Amino acid sequence: MENSERHLVHWPFPVFDGIHPQDWVLDLGAGGEGLEPSLERKGVRYLALDILTVPGVDVVGDGQNLPFRDESFHAVVSFATLEHVLNPPLMVQEVFRVLKNGGWFKGSAAFLEPYHNSYYHMSHKALVYLLESNGFKQVQIWPGWHALEAVGLGFFLGFRWVGWISRGLVFFRKWILSVLRGPEYAREDILRLAGSYYFMGQKG
Repeated sequence: MENSERHLVHWPFPVFDGIHPQDWVLDLGAGGEGLEPSLERKGVRYLALDILTVPGVDVVGDGQNLPFRDESFHAVVSFATLEHVLNPPLMVQEVFRVLKNGGWFKGSAAFLEPYHNSYYHMSHKALVYLLESNGFKQVQIWPGWHALEAVGLGFFLGFRWVGWISRGLVFFRKWILSVLRGPEYAREDILRLAGSYYFMGQKG
């Protein structure tokens, strides 16, 4: 297994693990549709930042130049945002700066999703390098939705029935590959053809 692939895992993404009541959590690129309801039910102190002025955003700002002091947050979450910034390494450096020691950076980034006003679509290797080269430890990567689902929904403008068909095709492909090539190959195929990846890394 290649060095970067040792970070790949297959169980559900633990978005709330390591986040505790009274923790300060920054939702970076929240877009007015962040995790506030789920996190506030856990007693977390939540702050949503986005470059756009939209309902639900607490702070309007740039993820590449965060308007916060060093070590302000216990966790930073950022879903479907990295692909939209001009300088992803700079954003990751800023996240590292504002995290407290031991804090987690969790989120997702596009890989084989269609273009959606995005600059950088990143493989799992790119995400591992991006996080580790900027100081994060315990980096782990999960496959998100399959490229067939991402492309199908994008091409047909999000019609729900396309999602059902796409998921059926993904399941059928996995079954065929399991029979012909073995279950391990079918599992790795999901990683190779991920529409997006989830990631997490810890400071310290």
